[in-house]
Amino acid sequence: MSLPAQPIRSRSQGVDPSYPSNIADFCAQKRHIGKKSIDSATLELLEDRLVKSEYVTVLKHLRDEPSQRARLIWLRNHHQLKVLHAPLYFELAAEELASNPTIETLINISLPLIAQGRSLTDLACVCLTGGTTSESANALGDRMATIYETTLDQLLTNAHLGTTTKEVIKGQAAKVNKELAKAYLNIANDIEKKSLPSPSWSGNYQDSSYSTAHITPISGDDQQMWRRVHVAHLRAHAEKLVK
Repeated sequence: MSLPAQPIRSRSQGVDPSYPSNIADFCAQKRHIGKKSIDSATLELLEDRLVKSEYVTVLKHLRDEPSQRARLIWLRNHHQLKVLHAPLYFELAAEELASNPTIETLINISLPLIAQGRSLTDLACVCLTGGTTSESANALGDRMATIYETTLDQLLTNAHLGTTTKEVIKGQAAKVNKELAKAYLNIANDIEKKSLPSPSWSGNYQDSSYSTAHITPISGDDQQMWRRVHVAHLRAHAEKLVK
């Protein structure tokens, strides 16, 4: 997946100015794990910020937690419980591989999670703009996938596995495609049955000619239409992968 060429603008979401408000800019930073365990007050804060789709704040606090197990359990419990939170799919992909750095984890868990996160991100961008206001409606999904594939590569290197995500995708294409097909079908079913956050969270990523500072997402009926289109596309793509 190639890195999109569009420049990035950040739009304040009321978060600490010491780190980017733009989700892609934040995730592109060097992955740093802190030493401050999440207490009950912070857990309440995470729940509140998650409801508001303030993902940078959520991930910043989560990465301050030194316990890998605590981070992993929280992400597993929250990325798709009632609402499908695209950025948490990406983060969970990295935590799963960090927890169990094997090629099997990469193929069976992490790559499918990235594919699902990207799919949800693409849908959010389309539901924000109707897919008509940018040259690349899936630019954010492209960039997030690229960022996290780089993170997975670093985890593979740290585990001395001697390979990269691209090499695994190419060398074990049949296995990868089988798992991706299942992932696409699962996320299609979830999109039909579960809630999605307001697509406004994806609006702090845009090209240099377009500002989302005052944008209102497309109508609810149009969002439902795009959801149906997206689900149909995911199912068709899953079928194509395993032919």
